[in-house]
Amino acid sequence: ELHLWSNVIMQLLLGVFFEYTHAYKKIASIYILSVIAGALFKTAINTVTNYAGAPSAVLALFLSQFVDYLMNWRALKKWREMKIPFVRICGAMVYIVHSFVLFSVEAAIDDPQVHHHYSDRISHFIGGISGMCLSSLLVKQVHLEDWQTTFQALSALALMILILPLIIIIMLQYPLPPPPPPTIYDDSGPFYLL
Repeated sequence: ELHLWSNVIMQLLLGVFFEYTHAYKKIASIYILSVIAGALFKTAINTVTNYAGAPSAVLALFLSQFVDYLMNWRALKKWREMKIPFVRICGAMVYIVHSFVLFSVEAAIDDPQVHHHYSDRISHFIGGISGMCLSSLLVKQVHLEDWQTTFQALSALALMILILPLIIIIMLQYPLPPPPPPTIYDDSGPFYLL
């Protein structure tokens, strides 16, 4: 329950600031894609448990802010003087370092219950990275330079490399629907049972 509320609070704090800068449709698409990518990865590696993907969206919003600052660094001269971007970046770093530390500790422990959380952490990162890649394509850029175009192309390629194999793995894991059961016919015709 604490995990859920911390995710909701972080999403509200990040989403409001990020929607202030960018359109809500862009933020919603980043959010939804990161949740879907995290859920696809979790489904591909573990078909037994369910996964919702809210931490993937939190990580995607954090990483999207890094991409926003990276892509618009020259245009944000006034923002550099403000304290809000610095606080947001520090908060993002604390969350990311916390996630990596938990990820490393859980990877070292040999317990099946912990490995369940380990696969959750990996799916968080997959969702976060996919959200970051999509945000590099959707974030408003003041000046589009050559390195930004290259970064966008690499992000689109990384997004395809992340999502398409997951879909293929899931399609191969689950068999096609079984054939329909045979129809029961009686000697007296199809309406005999009526």
